[in-house]
Amino acid sequence: MSNLKKIGNKLFKQSTELKSQEVELKNTNLSAEGIASILTESKSIFKNIEKSSKESKKIVSMFKKNISSVAELKRRYLSNKKQISSVKKSLNKNFDTIYKQANQLGVDIREVPAYKEYLSAKKTINESSDLNQDFWTDLSKYA
Repeated sequence: MSNLKKIGNKLFKQSTELKSQEVELKNTNLSAEGIASILTESKSIFKNIEKSSKESKKIVSMFKKNISSVAELKRRYLSNKKQISSVKKSLNKNFDTIYKQANQLGVDIREVPAYKEYLSAKKTINESSDLNQDFWTDLSKYA
């Protein structure tokens, strides 16, 4: 133990000299007017931050209100797409039946009145399908 005391006493007796350094402060020319100008500029910046924050909150609010509308539009689009596909299949199936019957009777399909109705219905359903798809393509650019 006495060795530890000797070492401890030697450590505490030694002094450490600190190196002195000279520090120069640059002349910053701070004045009351300069500080006032900086504070005015800071207030302007804070106002812009508040304005941006309010706008961000409005955007989030608008998004939350409209996201359900977008979801409803998507649901309707998919439902309409499915319905159009089903109608096309039914239309083509009916036309195939008419075509086969006209062939069996030896009648030119173009002479059958239902043929013109089929062409008109096919045009309408294709336009509807294109419109539905165009709408979704446009909407998905923003959703």
